[in-house]
Amino acid sequence: MRLAALSLLLLVPTALAQPVVLDDGLFGGPLPTASIEIHPDTLAAILAPGNAQSDVEYRATFTWTDADGDDVVEEVGFRLRGNTSREAAKKSFKVSFNTYRPGREWRSLDKLNLNGEHNDPTVLRSAVAWGLAREMRIPGARAHPVRLVINGDFFGVYANVEHIDDEFLTSHFRDDRGTLYKCLFPADLDFLGTDPQLYRDLAPFGRPAYELKEGSGDHVDLAAFIDVLNNTPDADFPDAIERALDVNGYLRALAFDILTGNWDGYAYNQNNYYLYFDPEIGAVRYIPYDLDNTLGIDFLDRDWGTRGVYDWPRGPLSGEPPRPLAKRLLRVPDYRDRLSFYLARALDGPYRADALTPRIEALRALIEDEVALDPYYPLDYGWDIGDFRDAFTQALGGHVDYGLIPFAETRGATALAELESVDVAPLLSEARTDPSAPLPGAAVRLSVWVEDEAAPARVEARVRVDGGAWTTLSMDTSGGGVWFTELGAFAEGAVVEYVVEAEDAGGQVRTEPRAGDAAPRAFTVARRLMAGVHINELLASNDTVLADEAGEFDDWIEIHNSNDIPITLGGAYLTDDPTDPTRFALPDVMIPEGGFLIIWADDDTEQGPLHAPFKLSAGGEEVALFVGDGAGGLALADYVAFGEQETDVAFGRSPDGADAFAFFEAPTPGASNAGTTDAEDAPAPAALTLTGIAPNPAPSAFAVTLALGAPATVEGDVVDALGRVVARVAPREADGALRLALPALAAAGVYTVRLRAHTADGTTHQASRRVTVVR
Repeated sequence: MRLAALSLLLLVPTALAQPVVLDDGLFGGPLPTASIEIHPDTLAAILAPGNAQSDVEYRATFTWTDADGDDVVEEVGFRLRGNTSREAAKKSFKVSFNTYRPGREWRSLDKLNLNGEHNDPTVLRSAVAWGLAREMRIPGARAHPVRLVINGDFFGVYANVEHIDDEFLTSHFRDDRGTLYKCLFPADLDFLGTDPQLYRDLAPFGRPAYELKEGSGDHVDLAAFIDVLNNTPDADFPDAIERALDVNGYLRALAFDILTGNWDGYAYNQNNYYLYFDPEIGAVRYIPYDLDNTLGIDFLDRDWGTRGVYDWPRGPLSGEPPRPLAKRLLRVPDYRDRLSFYLARALDGPYRADALTPRIEALRALIEDEVALDPYYPLDYGWDIGDFRDAFTQALGGHVDYGLIPFAETRGATALAELESVDVAPLLSEARTDPSAPLPGAAVRLSVWVEDEAAPARVEARVRVDGGAWTTLSMDTSGGGVWFTELGAFAEGAVVEYVVEAEDAGGQVRTEPRAGDAAPRAFTVARRLMAGVHINELLASNDTVLADEAGEFDDWIEIHNSNDIPITLGGAYLTDDPTDPTRFALPDVMIPEGGFLIIWADDDTEQGPLHAPFKLSAGGEEVALFVGDGAGGLALADYVAFGEQETDVAFGRSPDGADAFAFFEAPTPGASNAGTTDAEDAPAPAALTLTGIAPNPAPSAFAVTLALGAPATVEGDVVDALGRVVARVAPREADGALRLALPALAAAGVYTVRLRAHTADGTTHQASRRVTVVR
């Protein structure tokens, strides 16, 4: 049955289970300018035709200019980037902030991609496509137009596209410690064998088809995933693939490819995507990449505006060429129905003409005057400002088969005409506990994202402890499709299993995981053992404080022995993932009585025995110390959960070994925390700064310190990890420093304090900071 019109009630989430990255002026708002100052001879070498394929980074100065003024960063790396654009007259560039200052970030970014968009006469297709991806809840880069100036010369309008790296993982996922692969042609995910070396060495065009970008694992996890994808018998395939892959996430991405005409991705061209092995859900996430060949751009002589939505992968669903990730899923009727659901939801949501066209027109108005002045815009295809204007409403010939707006209209109409009418059972995604690795006595919350044609009739969780009887708990929602329930608090060592079940109004039921009670999700509550050894201080964003023996300013963790006798660390482990306690076996070194030891969290174990195989996230995470429990197992010796961190401001116990934590503007690696200056004592800023939260982590209640540069009315709220307001800060008049005592919060977890200061001139200043509540 075909849909003649969309009449579904589609639930579009307003509070996502996955972290949401808000635009901060880098990827939204008025048109900014990125400026590069570099030696003229060096620039000439970069642009020389014979150097087009070079990835050598050259020293430069970077300046970002927006409504807030100039932001200058000295000693950045600057080079060409891209594939075919390297040979274009209008080239693309990469700015790296950590090339000459290892570990440095700028506005939480390691790198910027400045893409020339030379194939696109509108210069906007990738920015429009990335915006659609994010609205369809696909983990995608942020993107926004930017002016590029090099040595004072205007180089034109570019797309500033967020780089997909460890900072991207931190922003888009709750756990950024998995492995990330960049997959380029011919990354078809076909089975080559069980030996990971076969995938590691696949590089027919001089670069890896499956390049490991973050994490470790030597392609072992990738080879295992490809084995499951290709070799699982059909009868067992749904159970197996849903354990290995975020199936709903990939089907949303496939719907996105179809609606944007993204032929240069995985399903058609075995190209341009990332795979993230997310340790939190224990499954692969699909991330699209490089979206310039979309929305009517064509180099293969195909009509992407009318291509069949169920025949999108290249070749027949059963047969060559191999595209198992798309083709095997589409051969499963349930997954085909889910694809139909996601297509329908997008067509009745962000892809509607009344939603998409105004966004396109607003971006066009933002850049039109600058495109008219762009000296490189005409060089590759002879386009002028008239072609720019026409390209929004008509084809230009050559590889520009459609105007931008007509492509969206044609693709929407042909997809709608072909779309099969479905009534899916509730779709369950992002089932997770908070905290992910509970401590003894900590309250544990379970949440899940539910999607359906209408609100589900019932969402429940079943839970049991240590193999006992199942208990059924009703789940509630505060909107946005996210449902939750409190599982309770558990004793150390408890094994907790759970299943989520949802039923729609027609009686269709789905469980997560798919096998239900036969193969439930589970977690084990940590064991706690204190022995006078503490994680005493840490620095998750080290720019200038302390360099390691290689001269690198890496993250570090300080361990303190508060005993009156020396201790050795042999048999102890340090980890940034309490569910993986043996992540780093500490060397058998001695810490004297009252002494300290620095561990470098730099993911570079080749530099020595005190270098851990993980980094710390400046956005907040966990660190745990495990020791032997005397019975052949491991027990938790110490644990620290921390929220968002500031560069060169340490976080530690105050005083040494105490339960209370503070921020230290004068870090003391390898020395006592006594006498340090808490960041709460920082001088007052010009507008509004949330200068400190103490204690943090907090047992329940906590205090917030803020500083004002002018008299203002201050108000705000506290939101939990699901975006729900759990406490409010009533308006009050303030001038200068102010300390607010906030009420106790009921559940353990990470919360965000959001404050707003309204000054007499009518402006509003905002600040936020995270606090971790533990039990």
